[in-house]
Amino acid sequence: MGIRWKFLIAVLIFSLPPLVTVIGLSQWGTIRFGNTIAALTRSVLVQCAGRELQQTAQGHAHALGIMLADQRLDRPINTLSADKRHALFKKTEMRSFWSRRAVSFIVDLPARGEVAHPAPQVIATKVFDQTARKWEAPLSSPGEQEALATIAAEWEAHPSGFIEFPYRGEPAVWAFARAGQDLGVVIMVARQDITNHVDSFIQAFARWQWLDTAIASATVLLLVVILAFWQSKALIRPFTVMAEAVQQLGQGDFSARMHIRTGDERELVAEAFNTMVPQLQDRMEIRKALDVAREIQTRLLPHNLPEIPGYDIAARSVSCDETGGDYYDFFPCSTAGCHHLGIVVGDVTGHGIGAALLMATARALIRTQAERNATLSQRIQTVNRMLTADVGDSGHFMTVFYLELDHAINRIEWVRAGHDPALLFDPASNQFRELSGQGITLGIDAEAVFGQFAADFKAPGSILFMGTDGLWEAHDSQGAIAGKDRTRAVIRRHAQQSADAILRALLDSTKQFRGETPQEDDVTLVVLKKN
Repeated sequence: MGIRWKFLIAVLIFSLPPLVTVIGLSQWGTIRFGNTIAALTRSVLVQCAGRELQQTAQGHAHALGIMLADQRLDRPINTLSADKRHALFKKTEMRSFWSRRAVSFIVDLPARGEVAHPAPQVIATKVFDQTARKWEAPLSSPGEQEALATIAAEWEAHPSGFIEFPYRGEPAVWAFARAGQDLGVVIMVARQDITNHVDSFIQAFARWQWLDTAIASATVLLLVVILAFWQSKALIRPFTVMAEAVQQLGQGDFSARMHIRTGDERELVAEAFNTMVPQLQDRMEIRKALDVAREIQTRLLPHNLPEIPGYDIAARSVSCDETGGDYYDFFPCSTAGCHHLGIVVGDVTGHGIGAALLMATARALIRTQAERNATLSQRIQTVNRMLTADVGDSGHFMTVFYLELDHAINRIEWVRAGHDPALLFDPASNQFRELSGQGITLGIDAEAVFGQFAADFKAPGSILFMGTDGLWEAHDSQGAIAGKDRTRAVIRRHAQQSADAILRALLDSTKQFRGETPQEDDVTLVVLKKN
């Protein structure tokens, strides 16, 4: 799933709760508002219905008065038969707008001054529904009598009007009007029939409100989706540009750039990328140069170890960087009848490109002097004089241990130029001898004098070890130093093995001691064992 769809889903997830909340509050407010309006409307509507019923009763009473005057009856109405009353009152029938269940009464009013507010006598009753089509004989109930008695009290003060009074346990509106001195018209409508108009309207309003809210919500949600989709394009476009630039860079094209102008963190990322690419290009070029330098330096070290009768030889150099400042070399004698083998181990200060260049220079000088018919000390003095002239006051220098083996007589001679002494182990006595001697570091004093020393190398199983300080000055995670005692212990423990096995044991021991701590200096070892 792309980031655009994830963005749209996130927008929907975060927008739905507020939208649902707004819809809920809107519906709750609508219901509260509708209920309040409905209550007010019901009250107003009841008043309007009462006025309308009053006017209907007045019209009915007026028509009834005119009709009675025209008929000139010779006896009271309440003595007429039901059919005659129906025929008489049919001419004055008037319906109410508010309900089909309206009940009309024609009553005989008591003469003024009689017992206080006696209930009028119901002459005829009619219910305007589908089952009652004519005026009936008096059908009055105790509830009607109570309501009519209340109306009689109102009649004393007003010829017409309306009141609210229960009818058969339900709220009702009663309108009344006089139709002469002794007759009156009363119309009753249940309050529920009047307010049903409001309830129907409120229900219809609620349905329309739900529909409007649903439509509005769907519209808002659609607008949110459209806006989010449009905004996602603006949001995703910089990331697309970033991805294309990174892919272009990954293919090795260092012209890749991010052209983004958003004014936010994305633009900062683009600027950082555009700044990084040239720097990365420079580093890659340096890395290539280092690879070339490493390859060249590797070629400068011996590819094949010399084979000397009666001796086992092993050598290795391990750099901590792409290039190092350690050096070892062998100089077999090419003259017929010569039995000398020159061995040199050197260590340039520092490591990296500078050390590698100084090492290459020293190697060329030493190889040139190795062919001379001169003593070891004379050769090293010449190398020192030339190297000092090259490095001058640069602060760089090099230590060297130069040894020459005469394998015909099993004797060694050496010159030590500031380097750590070599170790000579005699398994018979289980003792080590340090091959030390006078001599300062190369590249410091052009006029320095170096001493030359010699020793026998005849005991079978004797081991000669030459190395650089990267081996015994290795640190562990606690900052402790490996030390030369560890080196001696490894040589002593593996003295019965081959020169290569001893060399590998020394490297493994240092690596195990170092643990997760990275290698900090170059390590070079040469092991020469007398068979």
